[in-house]
Amino acid sequence: MRSNVTNRAKFYAAEIILGLEYLHGLGILHRDLKLENVLMDKDGHVYLSDFYEATKLGEGKMTTSLVGTPEFMGIKKFLGGEKKDFLNSTRSDKSRRIWENN
Repeated sequence: MRSNVTNRAKFYAAEIILGLEYLHGLGILHRDLKLENVLMDKDGHVYLSDFYEATKLGEGKMTTSLVGTPEFMGIKKFLGGEKKDFLNSTRSDKSRRIWENN
């Protein structure tokens, strides 16, 4: 039973990743990916929805605007704090910084 659940979870994750890769290949960033924006059809295939916050970027361009659902963002995004270097954090700091740098 557990392997069936694990296999389904892997399948859904793979479909989401493939969808995001396709969008990124077109230069489109979804920017509000959350459970409510992932739909499933009668055959169990996944679809991404709610492209209101999506943006299209040109080659080599970046976006710095803050968009998305506040409940799914790290607290530092709202406090305006300086981002810390996650890769060079000490081991005890990393779990706290995952949330802060999100």
